[in-house]
Amino acid sequence: MKHIFKIMALLVAIAALWIGLLQTSMIPQSYALLLPIYSVVTLGCYGLLMVGVGLMQFPTCPQEALLLQQDIVEAKEFLQRKGVDVGSGSFLEGEGKESIPIEEKFQQGAALSLQFI
Repeated sequence: MKHIFKIMALLVAIAALWIGLLQTSMIPQSYALLLPIYSVVTLGCYGLLMVGVGLMQFPTCPQEALLLQQDIVEAKEFLQRKGVDVGSGSFLEGEGKESIPIEEKFQQGAALSLQFI
């Protein structure tokens, strides 16, 4: 809750500064009217810069990569137990466990969906 009060106080201070600039003739009024737009654009550029810096300094996590590889192996084993042949790009069908390529199964599904259109 304190954080929202800080943000509101900052917005009120910025609005007061902007209204003060509009009332005085320190800078032309046409420039003062565009200050909120310049502020939003500047804030957007700053945000993009921070995202870029964060991506450039993205840490590598070798331990997490090993855990991810283990999860992939476990998922492949699970799918193979369920009849999906993960390694060759096809899956096993029905009781006879005949192998049907995924592309053929996709075409069968596409043909069925076209019949209902």
